[in-house]
Amino acid sequence: MNEIDSFLDAAFLAYNDGRVDEAEELVRRVLNIEPTHGDGLYLLGLIAFQSGALDPASDLLYQAVKLYPQQDNYALALASVLQKQNRLDEALSFYEKYKDNPLVLAQMGMIYAKKRQTEWAHSAFSKAIELDKGIADAYIGLAMLAKRENNFEKSEQLLLQSPQTPDVLYRLASLYRHMDNPSKALTYINNALSSMNNYVFLNEKGLILEALGQDEEALRMYLSATDMNTYYADAFANQGNIYLKRGQHDLAEDAYKRALALDNKFFMAHHNLATLLYRQGRKYEALDHYQEAVIIDSKNMSAVYNLGIIQEDVGEFSEAAGLYFNALVGSFENPALEFRIASVLERLFKSSKDGKKQALDFVKGWVKHFPDSVVALHTQDALLGKKSSDKKDIAKAYAEKLYDVFASEYNECMKKMQASVIDAAAEMIQDKQFDSVLDLACGTGTFGLKLKQNFNTLLGVDISQKMLDEAQKTSVYDKLEHMPIDDYFQSSNDKFDLIMALEVTGYLDNLSELFEGAKTHLHSDGQFIFSIEYPLDKNETELSVNGRYLYSMEFTKQALEKAGLTVAEVKEINLRREGNDYAKGAVLIATPHK
Repeated sequence: MNEIDSFLDAAFLAYNDGRVDEAEELVRRVLNIEPTHGDGLYLLGLIAFQSGALDPASDLLYQAVKLYPQQDNYALALASVLQKQNRLDEALSFYEKYKDNPLVLAQMGMIYAKKRQTEWAHSAFSKAIELDKGIADAYIGLAMLAKRENNFEKSEQLLLQSPQTPDVLYRLASLYRHMDNPSKALTYINNALSSMNNYVFLNEKGLILEALGQDEEALRMYLSATDMNTYYADAFANQGNIYLKRGQHDLAEDAYKRALALDNKFFMAHHNLATLLYRQGRKYEALDHYQEAVIIDSKNMSAVYNLGIIQEDVGEFSEAAGLYFNALVGSFENPALEFRIASVLERLFKSSKDGKKQALDFVKGWVKHFPDSVVALHTQDALLGKKSSDKKDIAKAYAEKLYDVFASEYNECMKKMQASVIDAAAEMIQDKQFDSVLDLACGTGTFGLKLKQNFNTLLGVDISQKMLDEAQKTSVYDKLEHMPIDDYFQSSNDKFDLIMALEVTGYLDNLSELFEGAKTHLHSDGQFIFSIEYPLDKNETELSVNGRYLYSMEFTKQALEKAGLTVAEVKEINLRREGNDYAKGAVLIATPHK
């Protein structure tokens, strides 16, 4: 036996025994002597492939195949590497020659599945099993297709029918994790690891432990996976996720960047790094990574939506609106999404003459695609400056949806906006006592809570059930009614000493029903306290571009007079902060005509 053969035999033996470093040293000796040695190039390519160095692996195996095209094992190894690199058509071109081999058919099925050629994939997997029922990869492939269709039960059955190889056990573990059964998943991944200490299996165990709330143990698995394979991007990204949860932002950033250095097309690493950077106020860096994430997976609506948020934040309102709309069309489940679109269109409308035209064109398209959306219809009315909608009750439905969406964060939002209506109203009546009080559009119950010492009984009415749920937590309301204001007025004969309607008129396209209803339900010596927001141009009424109805003082007094009410007291205030300025308005107390 010559020196090359001796080195090569020893290298293959070391490789098969898992002594990869020793195998690499021996095979490099071979290639130092004979740089074009086929088995040397092949084995070094396999070693690179196993360690995750895919580019060197494919280069080495391409050399081997070019020099020795008759060597089937070289071609099949190259096809496997190309498949791992997502060079799918190249991989198929090498596999095609061996498509009567059930093992090859299973891999071709995997490629067809990745290319979303489901029928071809199913055919390849089925034929592989027909030729050899022991081809575990074919069962895995069919199970993967079933899982893609959310048929987890069928996927489970296929994997249980398969020979129980370590890879099948790993797939079962992953399936049970996705089925929210991490305890069962842990059993299967432990069985897989008992048969083969594999870095992919360690990573999966980390994911399972994380699902079980065992983050420290999960991190240990991810670190073990990267110790075993320093090219394994998934485990680095998962380490980043743990560090992010723990608030260790520097470690998280480093882990995500290591993952991206290994795989710059890694969606999750780009997305989560962008989230981290944005939280730190590094919005332009975050913007770059969200853009990369959307390029990689334009169908991931979470990334599209988040990119929209940053584009809006940096003043790119048109781009933000387009991204939000794509998320809406893509059925992204976020209750605030439509209001995000409305808000960014308002900002676009105000930005410039061209922005105004873009916003109007955009909202018309929005209404065309979603003709039943009350948010789209109300936003269109606002941007067109309509004072009332062509469709009945749009303003009412808009208000209900708005407050349902923002109920849980309403109080915090009001604090950030320096909203002053409730405090101003409280000052106006804090020295008075009332037997019976009606709080119209009571919201989260803030006003009732503030003045609970000033009344004996309190009834709250609101169009939003979620706002009423928050009001219930204050324990100050004797009764809460879920209905629009006008419905309450029509269904009730009760009379009150005080009726409150704060921050209500902004969502009413006329004042007559509110004022007439208040007059009817007040005792003769009762008081009606409410707020209005002034139009900027002093018109009698105006629908602002932010979707609120604005009323001048003169128009309001005339409407009160017509309803049989007289203004008793007025307090003009800054209602809330809007950008660098304040919305102007007033809180009024009215009483029935004597």
